[in-house]
Amino acid sequence: MRGIMRKFLIGAAAFAVLLTPGLTFAQEADEDVIVDPAWAEVPAPEELGRLYPAFAGAMAMSGSAVLKCRVTLEGRLALCEVVKDLPAGLGFGRSALASAPQFRLTPRTVNGDIRKSYVQFTVQFTMDRDETITPWSGKEPPPEQVAALRKSLAQLVEDRGPPPGVDLDNLGVDDARHAEVVAMIQSVQADFLDGQLDAMALAMTRVSTPEQMTAMVNGLPPPGPLPEGLEEAGPELKQLQLQFERRLRDLYCARHMCLADGAPGLAGDGVLNAAQAAARAAAVNPIPARQ
Repeated sequence: MRGIMRKFLIGAAAFAVLLTPGLTFAQEADEDVIVDPAWAEVPAPEELGRLYPAFAGAMAMSGSAVLKCRVTLEGRLALCEVVKDLPAGLGFGRSALASAPQFRLTPRTVNGDIRKSYVQFTVQFTMDRDETITPWSGKEPPPEQVAALRKSLAQLVEDRGPPPGVDLDNLGVDDARHAEVVAMIQSVQADFLDGQLDAMALAMTRVSTPEQMTAMVNGLPPPGPLPEGLEEAGPELKQLQLQFERRLRDLYCARHMCLADGAPGLAGDGVLNAAQAAARAAAVNPIPARQ
């Protein structure tokens, strides 16, 4: 049953990653030329999404990082460094660096000869999701069933503690901010716990079978697969999740620099969606399917 609770406490979001070329200019040495990247391979957005800094994701906060990398003769990125990341301290630079081995570019050529070069580009991390809340249109369960399951969930939390919605050991933030951020998360989680228990009990009672309800009321894992329509049955949970994110974001941004809603961050012109780049690259250089 804790697995179901954990599912509810983790906000569902798709992470989009955009790639933006940096400025083009020449250095003294020919190999130090910075060129606009010509992507041959980029990782799938889902792979880059897994690198999204966890605390920034918990706040539904977007960010970006400018990377400068050497392009090898094979078109791989090497010796990458973070030129700048925004908002600072949340780990967007480290996440962008971690993505570098998954990229491949078309190397620069001079008179037909492949030459080394540098690229400078922006990786934008944005949360792409539908925040529309669709009210539950199905039949409502008897209040006494909801209350019985709510009591069981509360006992489970009292015995074992609430399942973490965020991995507190891997938040992605700078070390100097880690303890402060953990305290923020725990404080907001405590404030929202009662409401989450109410909403979880209601959603689970709406779609669970009688056998599953009997097991959960008695503190046991429900038999069979998770009930179908579980997410659709919990619009109240989605509303709480959005409120949780806003509360956490407000607390953090009262103490640290954040980008205003809709701010472009470090992005420049010519934004290239990672999915479009991948499709374009696949037409020339197919990426083998992962097993």
